[in-house]
Amino acid sequence: MRVFLSYAQESGGHVAAVRRLWELLRQLGVDARVGLPGPTDGRDWSLWTQHEIRSADVVLVVASPGYASRAAAEASFIRELLYRNLPAGKAKFRPLVLPGRSVTELPDWFGPTIAQHTRLAGLDRAAMAGLAADLTGAPPEPGHHEVALRVSVRGDEVHSRVELAGTVISERSVPLPWGFDDFWDTLTLPAEQATAKQVSAGRRLGRCLFDEDSLTTVQGLAGTGVLDLVIACDDEAIDWPFELIRLPDDRVLATIPGVRMTRRPYGLRAPVISPTPGPLKILVVVPGDVPVRSPDQWAGLVRTQVRLLAATTVTELAQALAIDAYHVLHLADAAADGFGLADLSGLVRVQRAAGRTVPLVVLGGATAGVPAALGLLRSGADRVVTLQAPASPAFTVGLHTAFYRHLTAHNAPVAAALGAARAQLSAASSAAPVPEHGLPTLVAASGDRPLCDPMAPAGPLLGGMALAGAPRAD
Repeated sequence: MRVFLSYAQESGGHVAAVRRLWELLRQLGVDARVGLPGPTDGRDWSLWTQHEIRSADVVLVVASPGYASRAAAEASFIRELLYRNLPAGKAKFRPLVLPGRSVTELPDWFGPTIAQHTRLAGLDRAAMAGLAADLTGAPPEPGHHEVALRVSVRGDEVHSRVELAGTVISERSVPLPWGFDDFWDTLTLPAEQATAKQVSAGRRLGRCLFDEDSLTTVQGLAGTGVLDLVIACDDEAIDWPFELIRLPDDRVLATIPGVRMTRRPYGLRAPVISPTPGPLKILVVVPGDVPVRSPDQWAGLVRTQVRLLAATTVTELAQALAIDAYHVLHLADAAADGFGLADLSGLVRVQRAAGRTVPLVVLGGATAGVPAALGLLRSGADRVVTLQAPASPAFTVGLHTAFYRHLTAHNAPVAAALGAARAQLSAASSAAPVPEHGLPTLVAASGDRPLCDPMAPAGPLLGGMALAGAPRAD
């Protein structure tokens, strides 16, 4: 259910009440949209408003003394649509009276629908649950929240901009915080100090990138459904530890179930790679001197086929990739370190020229990190999962095991599978000396989507034995 809030930007208290209304509706699973005062990224506000009104299933017209005069163009547009088809208009345009307001604070021409107005007893979840149920015709369900965060460094300042469902909720420039460029070196400190550094960095990042209101808004949405946080960064900020961001209640945002985080570098214009036929095919590369065996982390995957390849040269890897259309290229620990980044970048370019690119590269190497992921993306890769610093063997195996379980169970987008794995490991790692949930990250050139096309006929793995189970109906 898509809902647009039409209101007059008059007193600060009224705007705050409408914002609270918007946030509560989103928390209850309603795809509510609103325009707030402040930066609008240069968009034509009138055209944007008209688009939102046309696209909405329901437009809630919020009563206030200044609505008729201060929202003149918007109100006139609504009046035209209302009377063009009155029965449909009465269903779409619904007067809403907030606490302390009156139905008489609506334009006179709204007369035909005033009898069906909704009056809210309060601006809290209990009062809003009834409105949400009335709008959707069903009890509240988890929603989907798209949060875009743009980060750039300008001299001694960092500029950030936060949007929720297309509405700017924060834009600010603050002094450049210290200690993020080489942050992961702190993991070599004694456990207590390393943990304290992570906590401090997460709090500082939250206060740096979000203003107080927007961080509180995100806190209210986290855990109420899916929250997609896409962080677009310039080269100066691309390797900051965003996965450590802490909310005002001190929860780590990235570890909350339902939160998905993706970082994207500025300036990439990569073509979108569409899902391809399943089952999910994973090529796992191990060094040539390591015995080929099937680790436990590949056992029990559904709708998945895995080939283990012992390779020492990029030529061997290229030959294996030419045989079949893999969805994932997984470079095991030593293999990721053994293959040079320049060689892998060249391999990606060859694949792109041949019209076949592995949609996801997973770098298991301890020294790979975000710079390696950027090199691959700039050579034509689509998405790369990597660790930002060396992790313990137990965490690395646990991460990849949980990640592939979530990735294959429901053909999930990559960010969803990584977020679910992070939340799972975070919940189970209370006894770990140093928390490692911030180490894995997804770096993407374009949008994130499932790797397999569920509508296409499945095809068997070619050129090697499938080590995971054959595709199953479940």
